[in-house]
Amino acid sequence: MSYPPPQYPQGYPQPPQPGSVPPPGYPRGPGYPPPGYVPPGAGGPGAPSDKGRKKYNSLTALFVFFLPGLWRDVGQRWWGIGLIYMFLLMLITWVPPFFRGHGFLTKSIAEDAPKLTSQIPTITLNNGDISIDRPEPYTITDPESGQPLVVFDTSGDTAEPPSNFPSVLVTKHGFSIRKSPTEIQTEDLSQVKGLHQYSASDVQGWLDKSVQAWWSVGYPATIAFTWLWRLVLMVVLALIGLAFASGTKAPLTFAGLMRLSAIAMTPVVLIDTVTWTMWYPITGCGWWIIGFIIDLLMLFLAVKANAPKTPAGFSGPQGFPMSPAGFPPPPAPYSSPYPSGSPIPPPPQ
Repeated sequence: MSYPPPQYPQGYPQPPQPGSVPPPGYPRGPGYPPPGYVPPGAGGPGAPSDKGRKKYNSLTALFVFFLPGLWRDVGQRWWGIGLIYMFLLMLITWVPPFFRGHGFLTKSIAEDAPKLTSQIPTITLNNGDISIDRPEPYTITDPESGQPLVVFDTSGDTAEPPSNFPSVLVTKHGFSIRKSPTEIQTEDLSQVKGLHQYSASDVQGWLDKSVQAWWSVGYPATIAFTWLWRLVLMVVLALIGLAFASGTKAPLTFAGLMRLSAIAMTPVVLIDTVTWTMWYPITGCGWWIIGFIIDLLMLFLAVKANAPKTPAGFSGPQGFPMSPAGFPPPPAPYSSPYPSGSPIPPPPQ
C-alpha cells in the first residue's frame, strides 16, 4: 500500500521541491537557485573576480584620478605597486614650479647678483691663512638695505659677525656665521693646505653655472628625492589601507593598496604644485597633517569603491535574494505543516 503525501493546509509552507536548495540557514522551498549560483553583479565570497584588461593607463589616470571607475581599475586590474604612476606624477607636476623658478633665478643672477658680487674682494687662502686685496676691516653690504653682510678682519679686532642675521665675519684662520641673535657657528680653516684664491668673477661664474644646472641637475635630483619620499608614504598609506579593506570587504592585495595610495596622493601633490608655482608654498606641520588626512580620505573612498556591491533585491547571504520573484518571504524553518498540538491524521486504509 502506498502512502500519498499529505495535503498541506492553505498558508503553511510547502514541501521542498527536487533540485531546490536555498542558501545556508534558509528553508527549502520552490524557486531557489541551485547550489553555487551567484546572481549577476553580486559580490561577496564566490563572486567572480573583477579582473581583465585595464581601462586606464598611468598617463590618463593623472587627469581622472577622482573617478570611482579608475579606482576599481587601479585596485583590481593594474599591475605593480604604482611606481610608474608616481614617477609620471612627479615628472609632470614639478615642471611648472621649475619653469617659474628658472625665470626668477635667471633674472636675479643677471640683474641683482652683480650688485653684490662686485663688492667681493680677491680672497687668498694660503696654508690656512686668509688674506684679501682690500684695506681691512672690509665690509660687504646689502645693495638695497645697506646692512652689513660680510666683514673681513684678519687682525682679530672684530670679535663677532654683525648683529643682523644672517651675517659673516671672516678672520685670519676661518669664519663665523651668525644664524640668530644668540647663535654663532664658527668654522676653522687653519688645517687647509695649499694655495687657493677666489675673486668676484669666480663667484659670478658659479652663479651663472647654477642657471645652466637648474634643469640638468636640479630637476632630476628633485624628482628622484620626492619620488622616493612619496614611495615611503605609499607604504605607510597601504598599511593603513589594509584596515580599510578589511572593514569594507574589498578584495584588494597589498600591491593594489599601494597603487591606490599613489592615486590618493594626487590631490595634495596638485595643491603643492599650484602653491609652489604661485610662490606661495604651504609648509609647516599643519599642512603635513592636513595633507595626510586628505590622502587617507581619498584612499578610503578608493578602497570602498572596490568593495563588493549587492544589487537591489539581493540582500540575502552571498548575494541570494531574500525571496524569489513572485513568492512570499521565506517562511520559518520547516518543522510540521500542522498547528502545534493538532493530531496527525492516520494514513488512509
